[in-house]
Amino acid sequence: MISRDSLEQDVPALKLEAIDWATRISFGGIDEAERGAFEAWRTLSPAHEAAFGAALAFVRQLGSMPIDAAAVTDGPDKVVPIDRARAPRIGRRTFLGGGAVAASIAAGVIAARSPLSLWPSLSEWMADERTPAGARRTLTPMAGVQVEMNSRTSLSRIEKGVRLVSGEVFVAAAGATRFTVEAGDAVATAAAARFDVRNYDGNPCITCIEGAVSASIRGSSAQLHTGEALALRDGRVTRMRLAGSVATAWRRGLLIFDQTPLATAVAEINQYYPGRIVLRSTADGRPVTGIFHVDQIETAVVQIQALQGMSATRLPGGVVLLG
Repeated sequence: MISRDSLEQDVPALKLEAIDWATRISFGGIDEAERGAFEAWRTLSPAHEAAFGAALAFVRQLGSMPIDAAAVTDGPDKVVPIDRARAPRIGRRTFLGGGAVAASIAAGVIAARSPLSLWPSLSEWMADERTPAGARRTLTPMAGVQVEMNSRTSLSRIEKGVRLVSGEVFVAAAGATRFTVEAGDAVATAAAARFDVRNYDGNPCITCIEGAVSASIRGSSAQLHTGEALALRDGRVTRMRLAGSVATAWRRGLLIFDQTPLATAVAEINQYYPGRIVLRSTADGRPVTGIFHVDQIETAVVQIQALQGMSATRLPGGVVLLG
């Protein structure tokens, strides 16, 4: 079972406490003594009341479990639909069916990563901003900075920057203050630059589109200039050339692969696929080269299957096993 200690690094303690109370009340129930403790906790401050309200909404979402759901706030921020296809839903019975997950719920702790990543992790659910599959969103976190979120992207706001929990963002910074993007083991900082940061399956990549970006991954630092990238590949930090038109093709509704490792290509396709593509443990295909439209992502899967000579097993919930 996932421990609370393993989650505190990414999720504030108050949010964890609120989820604890919300899950116990919703799924297990509380006795009179616990109800008194809950009411005392809830009235400690307006922040506690607000945190519980958000946690209760979160737990209710888990009950019906739409894996493409996202909390999109009203306001000037822009949501751009890419693909109208909706992801399949997972009901409460399915969600609570696994013993490990049921035990986590009973203890008031949500698993940090779902099996096959069929629903968002706790860190993704608790992020300040999220986009569902097939949508983009533009934010203005501070003066002179615009952040465009790709499909299935989660981020939280930090001082003078954002923390990219998962997914991909494009940043256009034109201010005097340096703006920072944290993404797992990666950090990108720039004052006047345009750059892309992705974090798929724990393999971050920072690409400088224009200007200069200070980049660091696992302690390896580099000053990136136009057309340069720093990426974690196969456990190694690599500096390479990467055209901005390729790195940001997703903003035009395209995926461009040029001798891209199969696992990397599949991880990127999964950002748009209404379900989950899983490579079998024995799958070791050739690098992928091609241009695919994200609004026809099912076609990309069929093409890769044919090019790689792989069989495909389709399971309930939109899961496809390739191998």
